[in-house]
Amino acid sequence: MSQVVIITGASSGIGRATALEFAKRGARLVLGSRREDAVASLMKELGEGRAVFRPSDVSSRRDMQALVELAVERFGRLDVAINNAALEATGPIEDFDEATYQRVFDTNVKGVFLAMAAEITAMRRTKGGSIVNVGATGGSRGTPNMSIYAASKHAVEGLTRSAALELAKDGIRVNVVAPGPTLTPMLDRVTGGNTDALASRVPMGRAASPDEVARAIVWIASPEASFVTGAILPVNGGMCAA
Repeated sequence: MSQVVIITGASSGIGRATALEFAKRGARLVLGSRREDAVASLMKELGEGRAVFRPSDVSSRRDMQALVELAVERFGRLDVAINNAALEATGPIEDFDEATYQRVFDTNVKGVFLAMAAEITAMRRTKGGSIVNVGATGGSRGTPNMSIYAASKHAVEGLTRSAALELAKDGIRVNVVAPGPTLTPMLDRVTGGNTDALASRVPMGRAASPDEVARAIVWIASPEASFVTGAILPVNGGMCAA
């Protein structure tokens, strides 16, 4: 039986790669994003009948509930949820304003919280499921000039571990995949296009491809990782070993 999978932030980068990776394995996909134009090209690549899309903002409880309802209405259940949507901010800590803080935390933390709340309700109906929250290497260590982003990803790890303990009895696994530098539009924005400078800090000497992160997400979401919950899976070329 093919998995029914929700992916937020599906329009580009890791979200897009994850949708394609799940599709290779026969999954039926429910895609959420604010960028309808970008998702339209992904839908064509996925092929007829493979996926449905709903424009959605993860900081809206109504949008997250509607995305889950779409999965249940169209495919009958929800097996896997990939909470991937994220927003970055760069600069010295004293230069950030409250509006920037709010935007980042509304997407990266509130968005994961609201998505999980809706997803858990659907998964309890079918007595199990797998939630993967996409974190970052900065979720467990300091990141100069990205303090708000790092703080938000620390919060995602705390939400994930706490939810994993609460939901273990319900057969719902909750994990984080924490990428290091990955060749995505976000990395281009953060580095001003100079991705090699950041990649040089990775012990393996390069940035990840979105496909490499996607394969880790698909694995930890799958029955192959059936006894894994509350884990933070680093996909960062050895950065956590230093």
